[in-house]
Amino acid sequence: MTKLGLIHGAFVVETNGEYYQVGDVKGPGNYTPFGFVKPVDFDPVNTPYIKLELCGEAKIAEPYITFDDEGEEVCQKIFDRLVIKRNGSTSTRMWYLFFDAEEYSGQKIIHLQWLLDIPEEIWEIVQDEVWSC
Repeated sequence: MTKLGLIHGAFVVETNGEYYQVGDVKGPGNYTPFGFVKPVDFDPVNTPYIKLELCGEAKIAEPYITFDDEGEEVCQKIFDRLVIKRNGSTSTRMWYLFFDAEEYSGQKIIHLQWLLDIPEEIWEIVQDEVWSC
């Protein structure tokens, strides 16, 4: 199982016992309380995700999303679906839309395998609607 959470506004992915940052952070922050070494700066437009180095016990705080799919390729799918490609920013608007949906309201852990399974062309229509608000 893969977990998807937030760290300083960027996405953090735990898959197959490894951790990745997907997209750009919203501002500077300390990674140590989450069990990670602060990654070197990277350009998420050209490098959608980066592997995180552990410096303690890794923590992905609630709320978070789970998926059945595993492996590094999940990071690319998350980038494609939840990151604004022109600037590498994570879409927290999309993130909170999931947790505010009536179907998941009040839940802190939700399983969204459909997010990875939905065809890219269909998901782009959803992105355009949500991000144009």
